[in-house]
Amino acid sequence: KEKNVNWNDGSSFEPYGFDFNKKLKFLIRQRDNSECRYKNNYDKCKGKLDTHHIDYNKQNNNENNLIILCNKHHLISNHHREYWQSFYNNLLVIKEVNAESV
Repeated sequence: KEKNVNWNDGSSFEPYGFDFNKKLKFLIRQRDNSECRYKNNYDKCKGKLDTHHIDYNKQNNNENNLIILCNKHHLISNHHREYWQSFYNNLLVIKEVNAESV
């Protein structure tokens, strides 16, 4: 618990928001082409895909706060959280700008 460098005041035990459901996860997976967005690499990662909260707030289920990561990269995103939050926020902004250009 508290002695672990990754301890975040027990936030992993907090409940998800009511609207974090199969329908929302499906929409995010569809938006992200069912591909892990780790490092914008879009490699075909093996394994289960997770819906990740960019700001680590399980109650913030805004589509702009959610991204698809494979299980391996989802675990990695729990270290150096400030870096990953900034990285994935920037990734979504770039994606929105590109979509508007088309």
